[in-house]
Amino acid sequence: MNMRVIIVAFVCCLLSPSYVGAVSADLDKIVAVVNSDVITQSELDKKTVMIKKQLSNAKTPVLRQQVLDSIINNLLQLQLAKRSGMQVSDVELDGIIANIAKSNGLTVSQLKQSVQEREGISINDFRNQIREQVLISRVQQQSLGRDIVVSDKEVATVLHNPPKVDNTQAQYHVVDILFETSDDTSKDKLEKITKVAKQAATKLQRGISVDKVVKESQGNFDAQIIQNNDLGWRKINELPTLFAKEITKMNINQVVGPLQAPNGVHLLKLLGMNSSSSQSTKITAEQAREIIYQRKLVEKIKPWLEGLRKAAYVKIIK
Repeated sequence: MNMRVIIVAFVCCLLSPSYVGAVSADLDKIVAVVNSDVITQSELDKKTVMIKKQLSNAKTPVLRQQVLDSIINNLLQLQLAKRSGMQVSDVELDGIIANIAKSNGLTVSQLKQSVQEREGISINDFRNQIREQVLISRVQQQSLGRDIVVSDKEVATVLHNPPKVDNTQAQYHVVDILFETSDDTSKDKLEKITKVAKQAATKLQRGISVDKVVKESQGNFDAQIIQNNDLGWRKINELPTLFAKEITKMNINQVVGPLQAPNGVHLLKLLGMNSSSSQSTKITAEQAREIIYQRKLVEKIKPWLEGLRKAAYVKIIK
């Protein structure tokens, strides 16, 4: 069964021993007890902040309670995994991370760099988060998956009406070549810059490498700064509006520009995308069976978690 690991940047904040005092004590006070484990204020605060960045309209008090509930549920499942003797070795974890990188069109090094720069978490925290998600997925499948039955009729129905891809979740790998300008750039200078940008766009479209095109363009005018920015994999709402309007219409390896912006003239090249628009996709019978299995598994998780919580010792400290 294919495992889809959704990474959420939940990070525990480890405070230095030098920070001793009232503030530290308040941050590290216990907010919940779950069987023999505790949840601290610093952990709850950190995770609430991370989620709030993704849900800008969320009200903090309500969100904080939802995050605490999520931490408790995850902890209960990890405790069950531990009691069942489940483990994820470092070698296995390396393989899982390699698959995550591959599915996003990245090398492992690029994935780690993206995690550190965009998510702001360390590699160790990232590895621990993946390990926990794998354990949670396995304990769910062990506890619930054995009772799930997928019929051939259900598979045929999904094959006849395949799911649609949500374009809000599509990711695009974009390179941005910026020909910098400023408020002092004259009209004549801007025209020259735009001309060089057009020449660069033609070369890129012919398949000449970005690095070579940038180097050749820099030789056209000494004072001009030309930047080659690999933006990595991003969702459309994570890109500037000027870029987003063009990127959704582009094909892989297509180049657009020059695009005039306040900071200069831009060329964009789309290196890859992991899904297209909101349209039906062709899937195999095995994929259809997996989709149905996951749907049924999700339906079982909520009541199962409620049962775990009722059977456990959980105390929220206010």
